[in-house]
This record gives sequence, C-alpha cells and structure tokens, in this order.
Amino acid sequence: MNILIIDDDDTTIALLNRILEKEGFQVCQAQNGMNALERIQISRPDLIISDIVMPELDGFRLFGMLQESSATSDIPFIFLSAKDDPVDQLRGLRMGANEYLVKPFKASDVLNTVDKVLEKAARSRGLKADMDIGGKLALISLIDVIQLIEANEKTGELAVTSPYGEKIGSVFLSNGQVIDAVTKQLEGEEAFFELASRSDGFFDFSIREITPADKIKKETIALALEASRLNDEAAELRYWAGDMEKTLSVGTVNLPGHLSERFPEETLNRIMHLIEAGKTVREILGNAGISSTRAAGILAGLINCGAVVESKKTNGETANAATMNPGVYKQEALVKGSLVKLLRRMENKSFTGAINIYGRSQPAAIYVEQGRIVNAVHGKTCGKKAFFRILAERGGTVKAADQSVKTQNESEPLINRALDRSLDRSLNESLGESLNELINRAEEELAWKKNLPAVFYRKQVIFNDGGEKGLDIPRNDTARNNLLQAVGYNCAMQDILEASPLPDLETWQLVKDWHEAGILHFSDI
Repeated sequence: MNILIIDDDDTTIALLNRILEKEGFQVCQAQNGMNALERIQISRPDLIISDIVMPELDGFRLFGMLQESSATSDIPFIFLSAKDDPVDQLRGLRMGANEYLVKPFKASDVLNTVDKVLEKAARSRGLKADMDIGGKLALISLIDVIQLIEANEKTGELAVTSPYGEKIGSVFLSNGQVIDAVTKQLEGEEAFFELASRSDGFFDFSIREITPADKIKKETIALALEASRLNDEAAELRYWAGDMEKTLSVGTVNLPGHLSERFPEETLNRIMHLIEAGKTVREILGNAGISSTRAAGILAGLINCGAVVESKKTNGETANAATMNPGVYKQEALVKGSLVKLLRRMENKSFTGAINIYGRSQPAAIYVEQGRIVNAVHGKTCGKKAFFRILAERGGTVKAADQSVKTQNESEPLINRALDRSLDRSLNESLGESLNELINRAEEELAWKKNLPAVFYRKQVIFNDGGEKGLDIPRNDTARNNLLQAVGYNCAMQDILEASPLPDLETWQLVKDWHEAGILHFSDI
C-alpha cells in the first residue's frame, strides 16, 4: 500500500514516515502541490495525506485539480493542517476529502484515520464493481455505508445483524436513495434512525431489485444529518443519566414549550407514563414507540430542564439538610461542547459582542467584551445564574454578532453591565473572573445537581417561628434580601431556586446555612 505525504515541513514528513512505515506502508514524499502532481503522474498512490498551507500550490487547489481528472478523482485524500479551524475542516470535507487530521497528532490518530479511509475506499470499489459488501459497524458507521451506496447509485437491501448474528433490521435503497427501513418494532424513518444508531454488530449490502415502498420521502442526505443529530442527543442522555438501568421520577417543573412543540403529545405522554410506571431508562427507550435515539433525545431534554429527575430511595426517611446535601462534589468534565470551544476562541481573539443561542429550553444569550464574559441571559434569569444554566444545556443553534449589543428598551449596552450585577459586585470584579474560573464554578454546580436526590426539589422550606428576625442582612444586600423574600413566598425548593437571583448552588448554600442556624426547616409537601 503506497501513501504519498505532501508537506513543506520536514519534521512532519519524518514523523508520518516513521509512523506509517512501522505499520508496513510504503511512503513517498512531496514538498508542495506542484511536486506532488509530478509524482502522481509517475506513480499513482493508494492514499494521499496533504497539508493545506504550502507554497506554489496549496492543498485545497491540489485536491480540486485531482478531482477534475477521472484518473485521480477516486484517490482517497486526507487533509492535514496545524489549524484547528472547523471552517477549514468543513470546506475540505465538502470538497469531497475523506478525512481531516489536525497537527499535532498522535500515532494512533494517524493510523485509525488511515485505516478508516482505506476501508471506506475498498467498499466503494466493491460497489462500483457491483459486488455485495459487508463488514463490522465498529469499523464503519451505517451512515457512512449508506453514503457510499448513494454515491454509487446502487439498489438493494442493507441488512444489519447483532454481534451474535441475529437480524435486527434492514434499510432498502433504490438508485442510492433510502426508500424504506424496518426493524422488529419499527418501520420507515424511525426504523432507519434505530439502525443508524448501531455501533456494534455487522452490516451486509446485497445488490438486488427492490419493490418500491416509498415509506421514506426525505432525501438520503437529510436522513443522514438527522440520524447524526439524534445520535448526538442519545449521547447526551448517557451524559446526564449515566446508568441505563436507573429509574426516573416526574419533577416539579412543567413541560417546557420547546419540547411540547417539537414532539407529538402522544409520544410525550407515553414516555411520561413509562416513567411513572417505574420503568428503567433502558426500558423506556425500548418501549416508547419511536427510535431509541429519538426517545433518548426527549429524555435528555426532560432531564435537562428538570421535568424529570433521577429516582433515589430514601428508605422512608424525611429528608433534612443532611440527606438533601450530596456531600463532596465529584470532579469531572461536565461542562463541554461546541459552545465552550467557541467561548475559548472568543477569549483568545478578544471578541466583543453577543452570542445568541436558539433551540434551548429558554431564549439565551451570552455577552462578551474583549473576550471576557460580562453578562448572560437565560429566560428571565441573568448573570452567573443564567450563564451556568446555559452551560448545563446542550444542543440548539449558536450565532455570534460581533458588535456592541444593547438591551431591549434600554440605552445601556449589556457589555457594560457586570455579570455579577445581580450579586451587587463591581464591574472590575466581574471582569476579573476568567472563563476557566466561570467553568470551574459551573462544573461544581452541575456536579451538585447530578448527585441530588429527586426529593430535594419537592421539599418545603419553612421559616421557624420568628426565624426571619434572626437574620441580620444589610439593606443593600439585594441578593440575600430577594432570596429571603423568595423563601417567604415559595414552598418548594424548586420554586425557591427559580425565584432566587443567585446561582442555584449559591442559593442552596445560603438556605442550608439558615437551616443549620435554626432559622428554617424542611418538610414534605
């Protein structure tokens, strides 16, 4: 197997050469695109790994020239770049490149990418030769296989079996377009999404005539994109729920509008009934009447907004401050995702403007000045409370506006208002807190929430007789006075968290302190 490496950096060429030759590949090198074209004319490589930024002829232009010739258009191509820029990556993949490697890289990253690309190329050659193809889903996803079938406009049945050989279902294609899918319990789009979520087992594509069913009307590319999104949402459920054998309970938060608008009432009711019946997460996903990935997305949304919480046994005890407190926070990377990456890039580039986030449980935005976060809005909340809640949610669409943003019906720019305005802290103190510090505090709050028993949100918080008089809160401490008022007017802990201007963990810490001081107590509703 002959691999051509194209890069003007001798160190990169030497490193790739050592990694690939150790695995038995034959390697040749070129310093730039023009030099590479000469070598390709002499000897056609089985795979090309090319840098993007090079003198004389860059990687993008080289790839475009190879695609114009039938003699070279099918050579597998991997872009290599020191820029971890999603725009460049998207451009390369849209042009038709197979993969994208970012410097610095590990040997395992290079070998895994090379194996994946060569595997995909081999299957594509099989389809062009009208050969049946099959393989392990652990090596190539079902979506990748379908995209190969689409590119070669083949007609046939793509069967999926378990690791033990049991048939799970099939996808039927006509001239490369998905027209139907079936599993034991589902058909049409939902069956397709269920099969596309498989990462174990085997697939086998048989080229044969298919009786048109036309149960699936969407274009294959649209199906593939939706399947990828649903798979991401299913991964989010694993992040929130962890153990698939645990049970859930209905929380105190009403069903948010964005979920009731997105999913049929019948589907939501079925999932809520399964939760109330004490079914495990795994049982809910398997009996919701839709694909497990779509059901996982709904569950993740319900858990994310607090409409559903984890069930925890309390052995009949009446919860007090000790049982409501999860104790030591488990340190783990709970705050992550594309939004955090975007915020880090903006911090490095001294961005000023607004980041609007659509498709979440509440309208949300983050305001940035010279790379530092100065305010955030999540529904009716603002400041750190809003920022932490934004980081706790996943999904949605992010759009950045590079400008000074003003509040509605206000003349004061939001970027000039402190993130801690609700906490009566100075602007300088707010700007002194870095993104890493904010993320660390958000991590702590999320870890606290993750370990809370379900009963926590339903507990009444009640002042003892004359308890309020034991508090000596300065009149200018707006945050604590507002929280005091919230405790006086609200019963459930969930309501107090919503009414408090403080972040949720700070609110709880104050409530706990007041409990330990004998000012209030907890009881069942």
